[in-house]
Amino acid sequence: MERIVTLPITPVEGRAFLSLFTPLVADIFSRLFCRGLTIMVNTVGYKTEGDGDALFEKYRQLLAGISIVDRDECFFAHDGQGEYQIFFVEAVKKLLVEGVVKSRVENTAWCQCGRVGLPQVVVDNLLLEKRKKTLITMVGGRVACSQCLGILDTGLVKNYFVELPNPSNFTIEPQIYTAEIQAIMERNTSRPLIVSRVNRAIKEAIVSDICFDIDFRWMFYPGYLLQLGFDELTVITSPTTLNQTMKMLSLCSIIYPDIKFHIIIHPLVRVCDERTVISKMSIGEYLAHVGSAATARSFLSLGLQWTQYETTVRSSELHLIKQTCEMLGQLNWHDEELPVAGKYPDRAEILKSYKNLRGGNLNNGEKKLISAVNGI
Repeated sequence: MERIVTLPITPVEGRAFLSLFTPLVADIFSRLFCRGLTIMVNTVGYKTEGDGDALFEKYRQLLAGISIVDRDECFFAHDGQGEYQIFFVEAVKKLLVEGVVKSRVENTAWCQCGRVGLPQVVVDNLLLEKRKKTLITMVGGRVACSQCLGILDTGLVKNYFVELPNPSNFTIEPQIYTAEIQAIMERNTSRPLIVSRVNRAIKEAIVSDICFDIDFRWMFYPGYLLQLGFDELTVITSPTTLNQTMKMLSLCSIIYPDIKFHIIIHPLVRVCDERTVISKMSIGEYLAHVGSAATARSFLSLGLQWTQYETTVRSSELHLIKQTCEMLGQLNWHDEELPVAGKYPDRAEILKSYKNLRGGNLNNGEKKLISAVNGI
């Protein structure tokens, strides 16, 4: 069966409202194309220490503020659930027995916060690469973790790793990311993926006395969905998580080769503040400011411009969006079965549909788009 999914989302306190964009895009696609949706939440890790179930419920309440609510029993999942823990442990033990996860002792560099734990040769290579996001930086002429800024320690360590192949059984849209995807695949296959951590002991990631990386832990979730009957996954992701996405696809091509993946990469969205400053608002502040779920969704959806890596929405556009959303109650949304959409939602089509809504000249396709965008 087909399923639209997100990569695991970390529900950190006080996140800016723009972090709603990925789950919103996934929800719009689910409604527009009449496909089931699973939003995966990452509740295991240093940023989410504490009660995973409580974090999960709090995040679910925030999403309800933009009309993203359960539509079936698989709509929400989080990697702190007992069922997922059992699945992960059994899967990793199997990979250890089969030799997919291998080990070797090598000179390794690590930081005190545990985010960095890499062979020294990989650290040396990272210093030569020019990447937008990197694990390491230079502090006082010495190599340090880019997160905790601690100078890296070095020593001989037994590392566990997986040799990743090029992923198979996948498509990616839009095509503007083809060159970047190719570069990521070449990089990922050129060196083993270290899946253990030296100084980052998370109990849920320990299997057979080996402390595994949190990112490696959540990469098993496509297999978790496969056992529920979902073998064709449309993954909604962003340009900033392409590396993790491609690693997941490569791992799944080894252990879950029957899963078909469709990767949809939405643009990054930024807000240009004009008279009203909203770009730094938290999710709660934003929802209180805009006043309704429909307005919150509609304003963010204006960032859907598929030919661009990054798009900008002006805060002044919020006024017209509010006025338009106030007209939604004039329509009977359940008087007929609306057609399944034939193309991706984008800013131009959304604005055109709103213009026709205000002019009283809305066709069924536009009605379907407005319904999906507003969560009706």
